[in-house]
Parts: sequence; C-alpha cells; structure tokens
Amino acid sequence: MGKIKQMVVVTAIVIVASCSGIRVSQDYDLSTAFTQYNTYTLAPESMKKSGDVLMDSSLMEQRILTAIEQFLTGKGYLNVTDTPSDFHVTYQMIVRTRIETDTFPAHGWGAYPYGYGYSRYHYPYWGGFGYETYVRQYEEGTLVIDFMDNKTQKLFWRGIGSRRISQQSSPEKQTEWVNQFVMEILAQYPPLLTGR
Repeated sequence: MGKIKQMVVVTAIVIVASCSGIRVSQDYDLSTAFTQYNTYTLAPESMKKSGDVLMDSSLMEQRILTAIEQFLTGKGYLNVTDTPSDFHVTYQMIVRTRIETDTFPAHGWGAYPYGYGYSRYHYPYWGGFGYETYVRQYEEGTLVIDFMDNKTQKLFWRGIGSRRISQQSSPEKQTEWVNQFVMEILAQYPPLLTGR
C-alpha cells in the first residue's frame, strides 16, 4: 500500500464479501478520469514471488495473466504491444498462514452407581457444561492487481481479493478457480463513482 499512501489525493476504499468466499476491496485516486484509459499492456516481468510453491509456478502465472486479459478485453479495453498503451497492469500474490478456531459447548449425562454386586443401580446426573475448541490451519492467498498510468508512472487503481488457497483436482479446476478470483476483483473496475 506504500504507493497508494504517497498519492496527494485522498483515496477511497470499498470492501465487499461475496458468497464465493472471496473478499474484495479497491483503492483509487479520486481525481482520476477513468474514461481516459482505453488501452493496456500486461507487465509480467514485475511480478513478485509469493514463496508458495502452488502460486509461484509459471502455469499459475499464465492463468492469472490470461484471466486479467480476458476480463479487460471483454470490457472493451484493448491489449496493445506495438504502441504505447494508456496503462499497464501488474499483479502480486501474497500467501499467509491463517488460524481458524471454533468453540462449541460440550456437555453430557453421567451415571453414579450405588448398591452392591449385581444389584447395583445407577442414578443419572448432569455433568455440567464445558467447551471444546477446534483449531484449523489454512493458507490464504491475497491477489493484488495494480493499474499504472504509463505517462505518469503512478498507480491510479488497485484491486485486492483474498480467499483460501486449495489444491484443485485438475488444471481445469485450477483455471476455473483463478478466473473466478480475478473476475471478482476486476468487477470493481471502473469504480461506480465515475462510470464509463
């Protein structure tokens, strides 16, 4: 967030939680005229490694870049390589280990025996309340997508999404997972404040 904080103009942040388990937010320069941006380039050379074996593969990088390109192209933005573009797109994936806990009331009935030998009986009794806590560890990935103005080299929009990372069963499932992740982040662009 360092580049965002350096902006002179106060930025706006919106956070949304979706039913897919993806939490998204955005940050942008309020003075930006978003309608001036029509062409873009992808800048994979600036991608930072996350340190996670699953996320740092060239296959995953290509899935993310392809998903970004497909979404922007579908929204009418033109990916250019032979002429200067209006803005360029970079991304980074941050992976953190998270701890999740759930606490439930635990209780039960017991029986207190009385009598002798085979004629023993059992009085029922209430054992009282207690609590059981279950702890789970999981990996959470945060995908940050940045749009940089090519003339000023300033960040004008940032989209962020966080979700659990899971090893999918096939390359097709991995691609579907990435497409949904990228789509929900970029669906925030352009901000509703400006329209398009």
